[in-house]
Amino acid sequence: MLGRTFGLVALIVSFAIAPPSYAEPKREFRIGTGGVGRTYYPIGQIVAGILNLSPDVRAQAVTSPGSIENVEAVSAGWMESAFVQSDIAYWAYTGRGIFEGKGKPHTRIRALASLYPESIHLIVRRTARIQTLADLKGKRVALGDEASGTLVDTRIVLNAAGLNEKRDIQAHYLSPEDASAAIIVNDIDAYFAVAGFPAANVSRALNRGFNAHVLALTGPGILSVIDAHKFLSRGVIPAGVYQNRYPIPTINVSALMVVSEEADPEFVYQLAKALWRPDSLRKLATGHPKGELITIDTALDGIGTPLHKGAEIFYREAGLIKE
Repeated sequence: MLGRTFGLVALIVSFAIAPPSYAEPKREFRIGTGGVGRTYYPIGQIVAGILNLSPDVRAQAVTSPGSIENVEAVSAGWMESAFVQSDIAYWAYTGRGIFEGKGKPHTRIRALASLYPESIHLIVRRTARIQTLADLKGKRVALGDEASGTLVDTRIVLNAAGLNEKRDIQAHYLSPEDASAAIIVNDIDAYFAVAGFPAANVSRALNRGFNAHVLALTGPGILSVIDAHKFLSRGVIPAGVYQNRYPIPTINVSALMVVSEEADPEFVYQLAKALWRPDSLRKLATGHPKGELITIDTALDGIGTPLHKGAEIFYREAGLIKE
């Protein structure tokens, strides 16, 4: 009896002095993406799934209106990460372009990786006799929504061709979706769109009677603007994407994954390491058509904003950043 009593007391004492065992809370990691039907969201879901393989991370892809809102969300701490076009990230960081006069620059954003290219498309009606950028003069051209990233990129291309949007063309400020409908009914002669290929609005415009095509962006002016803007890079739309017989030279911006400057460097280093594992790349390549374009070889393409310290350490170790 005494032994049983002693054992019971010992058990009670052991529970009393032993610290309670609690599981460490997982680190929340929200990734701002885009609309459900666009590219950012499904890619974000795949990336979240990759990061969730770590036992201490709870990652989720969150829908959003797009790049501009994503920059603001990361800057304000509403999101831990987000997908942002490289041009939008640059304008936000510098407080220029569409962010001119809209408060302080978003200097807290940092790049984690360049994921895949988004191409500047110039779609022209075949009957409009537009064979070069200079031929846009006097034509009805949709440049993008007011205050959109597309409009800023379009202005760069027009400047490269020596064209002024107020003096030299009949400017229309339409979204690519609205512009696609307008070119089909001959309300405009050309329009610009920034998107990964194949873009649905471009395919729709081209497939309606084959009355339009994507114009090559070439010439000395184009090369000079690429040299002048770090967030731009040379690109090619491959043959067959839009039933085109030959590749179409163009300009690319990049879809970036950004984080806050204040994110823990070791954590960001581990994020980069997880993203670029061979099994992660296989998941991306098989999970979405754009995932095939996500490679470590282009992880630093088109980045016009600073890298996060943790990402920079990873890329130096990987040999992508040379001393």
